[in-house]
Amino acid sequence: MREYNLRGSYYDNQLQITLRDCYTFGGSYRGLILKTFMKDEEINNVRMDNLYDDDELAVWLERL
Repeated sequence: MREYNLRGSYYDNQLQITLRDCYTFGGSYRGLILKTFMKDEEINNVRMDNLYDDDELAVWLERL
């Protein structure tokens, strides 16, 4: 099972990323990233919200 999911629309410039049971973050988080992530393979300072409570993180990632 893949531990992340990317969803988006044809007309929008963003994708919704969901990271499930992410050990590094200590839970499951969701946020919006630019579609350029697919080319750049980089997430810079994206706000990720916890799926089950009010926690949020600022995230930097180079690759999934």
